[in-house]
Amino acid sequence: MIAAPLGQALAREVLAAVRENGELREELRELVADLLPEQQPWQSPWLDYERAAEYLGVSPRTVKRLVAQGRLRAATVGRRRLIHRDDLEALLSGGGEGATAKPLRSAARR
Repeated sequence: MIAAPLGQALAREVLAAVRENGELREELRELVADLLPEQQPWQSPWLDYERAAEYLGVSPRTVKRLVAQGRLRAATVGRRRLIHRDDLEALLSGGGEGATAKPLRSAARR
């Protein structure tokens, strides 16, 4: 197929031109920034284990344990395990004790 090599060659030429021309690089950076919405880590409803742990106020290991115990659902996207914020809220409201490490850990041992 000819289209793929032509596309790759064009992409290489564009990247080379952008690297060489600082003005073009800045203009491209501004265009991309305008097209992409600014997104804070907490805006996405899907959180990785690290961010889910921050959200709950526990360690990532505790989050993994909660998933393994079936107390928290996680979805696999590619190679990443992600947890929906609604599931974190449900866990917190079900526990009734807030997002602190002690209540989650003591509940996990029962």
